Amino acid sequence: RVASMRREGKEEEEDAAAAALPTLPTPQRIHVWQEMLLCIIAMSTSLALLVHTPQVKQHMPDLVCLVLLLLLGALCGSRVSFSRMYRAGVDQGVLIGCATVPILLLALLIRSPQHVHVIFFYLDLTIASSFLLLLDALRSSSFDKLYTRSLLLSFIVGYCFFLRFPWIPLFLSLPLPYCSSIIIRLLLNGSPRSFTLGEACILANVLTSLMVDMVSTSLDRLYSIRSPITREMSDVDLVVLCLIVGTFLTAVVMSPFVMCRDSTTPKRSSQHLETTSSAGRSLLFFSLFGSLILLVLVPSASTLLRQNLGLWVFDHVSSSYERLALLAYWVIVMGVCLKFYPPRHSSLPRTVIRKGYHVVALLLFCPGQLFQPEMLRLAYAAATALLVSLELIRASRIRPFSASLERVVAVHVDERDSGVFIFTHIYLLVGCALPSWLTPYQGPRGRFSILEPLAGALIVGVADPAASVY
Repeated sequence: RVASMRREGKEEEEDAAAAALPTLPTPQRIHVWQEMLLCIIAMSTSLALLVHTPQVKQHMPDLVCLVLLLLLGALCGSRVSFSRMYRAGVDQGVLIGCATVPILLLALLIRSPQHVHVIFFYLDLTIASSFLLLLDALRSSSFDKLYTRSLLLSFIVGYCFFLRFPWIPLFLSLPLPYCSSIIIRLLLNGSPRSFTLGEACILANVLTSLMVDMVSTSLDRLYSIRSPITREMSDVDLVVLCLIVGTFLTAVVMSPFVMCRDSTTPKRSSQHLETTSSAGRSLLFFSLFGSLILLVLVPSASTLLRQNLGLWVFDHVSSSYERLALLAYWVIVMGVCLKFYPPRHSSLPRTVIRKGYHVVALLLFCPGQLFQPEMLRLAYAAATALLVSLELIRASRIRPFSASLERVVAVHVDERDSGVFIFTHIYLLVGCALPSWLTPYQGPRGRFSILEPLAGALIVGVADPAASVY
């Protein structure tokens, strides 16, 4: 009788536990709610766009395609299988990768409705590219092969793109949506385990749009051939565009050095770094790197500027005492930071030390945005190009700098930085720079206009450290 009572009591406890399980918030349910929230944000942004800009009503099919893309990403994102090419230990963020750039373009359209046709061109291009990327990810998560069906589908999407924008020649519109698929293959195969699928999708869409903008601007400046998406661009914005596109092209050309490095040894071994890379390999790297910059990128930018790039930068910086004072301020702040931070023998957690650099970013960028926003936009692009170049040297194991860069980076990385490249610091810099880079696209401003270009620096420098500490 006692044994029977114990069995019945145990069965009742198991039934009660089983009944309580469905009410627990599992990680999968939390992820579903996050995806639903993102879809709601996109739909509410589209609704706000229709309310504030009545001329957008003629573009209703574009918004419908965006909603369908987000629903497809929400439904199929969990079915994308994990690959050794993706960054491990984190969610792949498929829906975020498909939705981030379109939501940014819609928000930008609310701010500047006069650019409705230009923004909807890039919106449709992003939707088509994200659709092809999502189908490729469902078919082959490694992105190491080009399938005939994928090419055929890309041509069908490209033809629809031609029907939507008939001013584009057919031979350009057919492969245009597939450019993002080519770029994402370069990113994932050239830097394995450095990106999630969502991050790679965002970068591929952004780089595709920037390269289209670069081609359109070049045709206008060199041959006076204007298209409906050609926009008036200042010299500062042109140099920023050249720096970003040139940095990506340089990384693509130099990627064989990263792919051919010795991967059989531990990644963080500084002693091995000094012996693996021979002097001949280092000489070849710097010769190719310098030739690409001095013989290709700088002359191309000088041609578009119609003057020497170096002289233009010198004139731009030295034309104002305020800019020289700002440059001196940046040098002093960075010198003090490199000398005294992080403090030696500190017992602070690694997370707190990393967030300290966010505060330093706030000190660097706020004065520039307040007093010299054009110079700050230029400095953002130059700093991004410099950080990517240093990361290329570190990841390629090029002596004599790779070991020192590896020691500096090793202090601040965590388990999420497991790939060949480490992009956390570059992501933070681009997050600060993006609102400032988008400033020329914006229309008339209100009383709080100073907060718009400062939004990135305030979020990275104040909100993110506060969320981490508290």
